[in-house]
Amino acid sequence: MPKVSRNTDPNPSKRRKTQPTPLNEAQAIVAGQIEAAISWYESDIEPQLEKATRYYMGEPFGNEEKGRSQVVSTDVRDATLATMPSLMRVFFGPENVVEYEGHGEEDEELAAQQTDYTNFVIRNDNDGFMVIYSAFKDALVRKLGIIKWWWDDAEKVEGQEFSGLTPEEAEALASDDEVANVEATPSESSEGMIDLRLEFRPKPGRARIDAVPPEEFIFSPSARDKKTAPLMGHVRDVPAAELVAMGVPVEVVDEHKGEGERMAHSDNLEAARRQDYGTGITNQVDEEDESMELVRFGEVYTRIDMKGEGEAPLMCIKTIGPNYKWWDHYVVDKVPYALYVPDPEPHTLLGLSLADYTMDIQEVKSMLERGVLDSLAQALMPATEVVTEHVNMKDVLNKEMGRVIRVRRPGMIREIATPFLGQAAIPVLDYQTQKMENRTGQSKAGMGLDADAFQSTTAAAVQATISGRQERIELIARIFAETGMRDLFQGVAELLARNQDRERVVRLRNSYVEVDPRSWDMSMDLRVNVALGNGLTEEKLAVLNSILIEQKENLKLGSPLVDFAGYRRTMQRILELTGEMNVDQFFLPFDEEAQAKWAEQQEANKKPSDVEIAANVELAKLQQKTQQEKMDGMIKATTAKLDDARQKQKMAQDFAIAQAQIEVDGGKAVMNTELQRELALLKQQADADAREFDASLKMFDEMGKQEQGG
Repeated sequence: MPKVSRNTDPNPSKRRKTQPTPLNEAQAIVAGQIEAAISWYESDIEPQLEKATRYYMGEPFGNEEKGRSQVVSTDVRDATLATMPSLMRVFFGPENVVEYEGHGEEDEELAAQQTDYTNFVIRNDNDGFMVIYSAFKDALVRKLGIIKWWWDDAEKVEGQEFSGLTPEEAEALASDDEVANVEATPSESSEGMIDLRLEFRPKPGRARIDAVPPEEFIFSPSARDKKTAPLMGHVRDVPAAELVAMGVPVEVVDEHKGEGERMAHSDNLEAARRQDYGTGITNQVDEEDESMELVRFGEVYTRIDMKGEGEAPLMCIKTIGPNYKWWDHYVVDKVPYALYVPDPEPHTLLGLSLADYTMDIQEVKSMLERGVLDSLAQALMPATEVVTEHVNMKDVLNKEMGRVIRVRRPGMIREIATPFLGQAAIPVLDYQTQKMENRTGQSKAGMGLDADAFQSTTAAAVQATISGRQERIELIARIFAETGMRDLFQGVAELLARNQDRERVVRLRNSYVEVDPRSWDMSMDLRVNVALGNGLTEEKLAVLNSILIEQKENLKLGSPLVDFAGYRRTMQRILELTGEMNVDQFFLPFDEEAQAKWAEQQEANKKPSDVEIAANVELAKLQQKTQQEKMDGMIKATTAKLDDARQKQKMAQDFAIAQAQIEVDGGKAVMNTELQRELALLKQQADADAREFDASLKMFDEMGKQEQGG
C-alpha cells in the first residue's frame, strides 16, 4: 500500500506547539482563501482566458466598421489544431508514454502489469482519449489543462459482449463475482469457440478521471507549483441529486438547495466557449424538479493546523453553499489533479499558451486581410461621382448588372477609378505567417504540405526543417508527460492500490489476466518515454531493423554479443511500435526452459571442428588396424585347425581303406575291437572338424560383407 507522505520536522520534540484551530475559525480562514482565489482569478486570469477563447473561435474584435471587410484570421485555432494531432499521436500511439520500472529482473512482470492495468483503467474504464484531449486543448488555448481523479463508489449495471472465447476463457469471465447474468452462445465465426454476453453489476468502486473546466478550478495567487500551493480546488454549481449520489447527507443538501448561483467569473469564459453552439448560459431549472436545483459545491486542498501540533498537513475540505460551509474534511497525501502547461514559467503555476504566441499575429493579419479585401472591393466596385440635378438617382442606386442610368446631359456621371493596392500587403502577410511559424513550430514545409518548399533543397536541409517542427512538438509533449501525465498515472495507480479490494479479470496484451493492485509495489520508479530527438515511429523502426540485421549476422557467427532472447526482444519492440501488442502469437516466449531446450538441440546438432575430425580419423585408423590384426590371428588359428582337421581326415580315410582291404582279403576275418574303437573316434573327430570348418567359412564371409558395407 502506498504510504502517506508528509513534510515532518526532524526534531518533533523541539517542534513549537500551537493552539488548536477551532472549526469555525478554520472555516473562516478557508472561505477567505477561496474568495481571494476567485477574486484574483476573476480580475487577472479570466479575462485573458476569455480573450484567448474568443480568438480561437474567430469572433470579431469589436472594432469592425459597417460597410468594410470584417474578416477575422484564425491563427490561434490554426496553430492549436495543427499541434493537437501530433500530441495525441504521441500519447495514444503504440508506446507507453509513462511506464513503471522494476527494481530488478524479478520485478519486470509486476511492473509491466502495473503499467498495462493503469493504462487500461485510464483508457477503457474512462473516456481517456476525450478527457486527455480536452485537457490538452485547454492547455494550448487557455494556459492550463486540468484532469482530476477520484474513486467512484456509485452502483450501476453494465453490459459487455465477448466473441471468439475458448471455454476456459468464457468460464473465467463468467465466474467473476460481479457478473449478474450470463448468456453464452456458440461462436458463428470460429468452431468450438464461444460468444458471451455478460451483465455486470460492479461492486462499488472504480477509478475515475475527468477534465476540469478552467473556470471551475481555483488556486492561490502565490502558488508556484501544485505541491506547494497554499490552496487549490474545484468549485462549481452541481444539481442537488448529484451531491446526494456523491454521499452528501440529504439534510445538508436540502439546507443549501437553491443557493447555487452560477459564479460570476465562470459566465464569460463558458459563454465564450459555447458561443458557436448558440447555448446561452442560464441558471434556470425545472421548478417542479427540486433534485435539479443547483448547489454550490467545493472540494479544496489546503494546509491548516487543526490540532495545534505545529505542522500543517495537507487536507481535503469539502464545502457546500455560497459561504463554503464544511461538511467533510480529512488528511490526504497529495492533490488529485494533473496540470498541463505547454510553456511553464519558472516559479509560477501558470505559463504561456499557443494563444499567447499568436493572438497579436491574428490581430495584425486580420487587419491586413481586411485592408486587402477593402482595396480589392474599391478596385472592382469604384465610387461613382454624379451631378444630382442631371442624374436620376434611383437609377444610380440600382445595383443590377446592365442597368440603365438616365442623365440629362452626357458626362454627368463617372466612376472614380481606385487602383488595387492590396499586393503591397502580401509580403507583410507572409512575414506575419513566418513569424507565427517561428513561434509555434508549425509550417507547411514541416508538415509536408508545401510542394515548393523542398525544391532544390538538400536532404539534410529537408530533415532539419522537419526535425525543427518535431522538436517543438516533442518539447510540449515531454513537458506534458513529465508533469501532468506522470501525476495522472501515479495518482490512478495509487488509487487502485488503495481502494480495489479484490482481483479483477481484464484483457491485457490480448490475453485475459487476473489483476490485484493490492500486491503492487508503489515504490517503483516511473519512466517517461517521450524523449527529444527520438524521431517518428518510422525512424525508430528503421533503426530497429538495422539492429535486427546486425543481430542476425552475429547469431550466424556464434558471437557472444547476441543471443536469441535479445533477438526476440528486438522483434517484440518492432511489433509494439506497429501497434501489435500480442507478440506471443508471432514468436514463442524464450524463457529459461526454452533456452535449455535450445541449448540441448544445438549440442546435439553441433558440427565437429577440424581437430575433432582429425582425431576421429586417427581413431578409425587405429580401430581398423587392431581389427585387421585380430582377423589375421583368427585366420592363422583357423588355418592351423583346418590343417589338423585335414590330417585327421586323411588318417580316417587311410584306416577306412585299410579296413576295406582287410574285409576284402580276409573275407570273413573280423577286425579286433581296438581297431574299431579307434576308427569310430577318428570319424567323430573328423565330423567335428568339418562343422568347425563350415562355421569358420561362414564367419569369414560375414566379416567380408561388413568390410564392404563400411
